[in-house]
Amino acid sequence: MSVSLRAARPDDDVILARLWVQTFPDKFGPLLGRKAEGIITDWFRLSQRHMETTTVAEIDGVAVGYIVLHTPTTPALEDEEIFWQALRLHYTWWGAGWRILLLSWLDSDYPMGRNEIYIEMVGVDPAWRGQGIATELLAYAESVAREERAKAVSLSVLCNNQTAIRLYQKHGFEIMQTQRNFVLRLITGEAGYHEMVKGVEGRR
Repeated sequence: MSVSLRAARPDDDVILARLWVQTFPDKFGPLLGRKAEGIITDWFRLSQRHMETTTVAEIDGVAVGYIVLHTPTTPALEDEEIFWQALRLHYTWWGAGWRILLLSWLDSDYPMGRNEIYIEMVGVDPAWRGQGIATELLAYAESVAREERAKAVSLSVLCNNQTAIRLYQKHGFEIMQTQRNFVLRLITGEAGYHEMVKGVEGRR
C-alpha cells in the first residue's frame, strides 16, 4: 500500500470539507455545527488560494489526507473575506458576523517568518491513521521548504493534542512557544496552541 500526493483539484471540495471537519472537530464543530461541511465546501468553491495551497494524499485513488502550506510565494490571504461570503450562503448577516468573530478568537496567531514554510493545516482521515500518511505529508512539507530555500517548517497544534505533538516531535519539531487562548478554552476546553518548528537541512 503506497501513498501518492497530488495537487488539490476543484472537484475535491466536498471530500476536503469532510476531511477538515473530521480532523478538526473541536474547531469546526463549535464554530459551524451541523452546517460545517456545507459551509467549508462553499469556502473551497469560492477560494482559489485554498486549492492552490492544498496537497491531497491518496491511497488507491481514495483521498485519505491533506496538507495546506503557506510559503513565501503563497498568494495573499483572502480567508476572512471568502469565509464571510461562504457563511452568508448559510446564515443571516448577524449569524455570519458572529462566526467571523469567533474564528478570529479561536485561531492561532502565529507570526510566520519570511523565510519559513508554515503548515496551516494537516490531517488524515481517522479510518486511515497509523498508515504513515502523516509522515509522507510532513516529508512533503520539508521538500517544499528545501525547494523554496526556507530555513524552517513551522506549525501550530492544540496543547491538549498529545498524539499530534508526539508525532511532530518524532519528526524533529520542537515547541518554541505557547499561546494561551481564553476563548478557545471557554468554547472547546482546549488551553491554547503550541508553536512548533523544525529546521530544514539540505537546502538547495
